[in-house]
Amino acid sequence: EGRDACNFFDALRRHLNLVDFGVKDFGGVDELGDYLAALVSAPGFRNVARLGIVRDAETSDDPADTARRAFQSMQSALENAGLPVPDQPAQATGDDADQPAVAVLILPDGDREGMLETLLCETFAGTSADRCVEGFLQCVEESDEPIHRPDKARAHAYLATKPDPHVSVGVAAQKGYWDLDHAALNGVGNSSRRCMAARREARPGAVMRRTSPSHAWMGAVETCGRQDLVVPPCQGSSPSRRAGFCRAMMSISASEMPASSMARM
Repeated sequence: EGRDACNFFDALRRHLNLVDFGVKDFGGVDELGDYLAALVSAPGFRNVARLGIVRDAETSDDPADTARRAFQSMQSALENAGLPVPDQPAQATGDDADQPAVAVLILPDGDREGMLETLLCETFAGTSADRCVEGFLQCVEESDEPIHRPDKARAHAYLATKPDPHVSVGVAAQKGYWDLDHAALNGVGNSSRRCMAARREARPGAVMRRTSPSHAWMGAVETCGRQDLVVPPCQGSSPSRRAGFCRAMMSISASEMPASSMARM
C-alpha cells in the first residue's frame, strides 16, 4: 500500500518504457476522495489526458464480492470529484474535450479477492524457491501461528531469499527481484500501455467541474507551507482529512503533471 506500491508501479513504468506517465500515492481508500478533489484543482491537471487508479480488492467482508465493491467505491469517488466514471474495471471512459479518460484497475484481476502481492506470488509459483517458501509457511501454521495475510507473507518470504532480503515489495521491483515480464503481470502491464496508447492532446483552458456537495468549497483556506498553494477545506471534513487534502496538493504541481497519470493507494 502507499509508497511501496508506488515504487512498484514506477519500476513497472520504467520497465515498459512508458514516458510522460506519472505515478502518485493517494494514501488509503478513505483518502481518495480528498486526493481527487486536490488533483482536479492542481494547476497542471488540464494537461492530463489519461488518469488511472489502482487499488487492491481486500477490504470486504464477503470475499466473493470484494472486487465488485472495491470498483464501486472507486466509481463513487470519481463521481464525487466530477470526473468521468468507467462502467467496468480496466476499461477507460470515452474521450471528452473537457475531461481526461479515466480507468480503474482492481488488483489482482478485477474479479478475485487479493492484492498486488497475489500477482507477485504467481510470478515465482512452481519454482524451487516457491517450494521452500511453501514448506516454511506450512511449518509456521503447524506451530499454531496463524498467517493472517498469506499472499503478503509468501511474497516477503520469497524476498528473504534475495541478496538484499529486507527490502519492500516496491524496492524489490526496482532492484529487479520480480519478473516483470511474467504472464501474471500482463493485465497490469497491458492496462498501463493502454493508458498511454490512447493519449489525447492537452486541454488548454478546460474548465474543471466541482459539482459534488461533499467537496464544496468553503470561504476559509489553509496554507500548506507554500505561498503559491492554498487548500480550501472540504465541507464536513475532519482535520485529518484536510491534512490528506493538503498532502495531495503539495505533491502536485504543474511541472509534475504528466500527460497520463496513475494514482495508487
